[in-house]
Amino acid sequence: MNSKNLPVIFLSHGSPTIAIEPDNPTVKFWQEITKSIRKPKLILIMSAHWETAEPTITSNPQPETIHDFHGFPESMYTINYPATGATEFAKKLGAELNLDIDPTRGLDHGSWVPLRSMYPDADIPIIQLSICPSKTFKWHLDFGKQFSELSKQNVLIIASGGISHNIRSLRWHEPDAVELWTEEFLEDIHQKLMAEDFTNLCNPESLAHGKLGIPTPDHYLPFLFAIGAGLGRKKQRLFNKINYGTLGMQCYSFGRE
Repeated sequence: MNSKNLPVIFLSHGSPTIAIEPDNPTVKFWQEITKSIRKPKLILIMSAHWETAEPTITSNPQPETIHDFHGFPESMYTINYPATGATEFAKKLGAELNLDIDPTRGLDHGSWVPLRSMYPDADIPIIQLSICPSKTFKWHLDFGKQFSELSKQNVLIIASGGISHNIRSLRWHEPDAVELWTEEFLEDIHQKLMAEDFTNLCNPESLAHGKLGIPTPDHYLPFLFAIGAGLGRKKQRLFNKINYGTLGMQCYSFGRE
């Protein structure tokens, strides 16, 4: 990538079991995408699995690997992603954007699962950013706009969540299953994004299958944040897959050449 600015990336992190599935198409994609992105000096990643009342970033110099899931194979609980933090950068960013700072928080699976495939050497400092489910969809899109300048500072912004994330409807024993309504909903969201229809993107419950695709806001919020952070830049859908019937595994870039 020759562009001066790094892109903004939205990715669906999927089921935690992806961490032990080296041949999974999503894992293969994560491994490939970073080959076309200049190595950043720092990664800022918003995770759908960290909820706070007010926007918060980590400043932990040695963030632990948080195994925030239950009932999965034992090998998953021994995985360690030995990333470093960026304490001084976090303090500076927190002061500039009025963010709360958590000095002890580690990296949950919304962050380390994709990052260990994208950057297996764990040699890039990482700051994790929370979602704020008590705030509106539009707030998260507008909030993302405040981070757009970071792309010019060799910071890679990643937003990790999932556009369609109906856990209750998952067909756990059919990883390649596709529900028609999920396919239609994801394509509807895609068309709204390409048309820059931010009104409907910030009111997804008004779309056909919107309440099925987004029964809770948490995983959709990083998508809106990424849209805001990459506003006005070239939009691309880089990966488009559905797992377990209703789990959207999309990846979008904003500003990737």
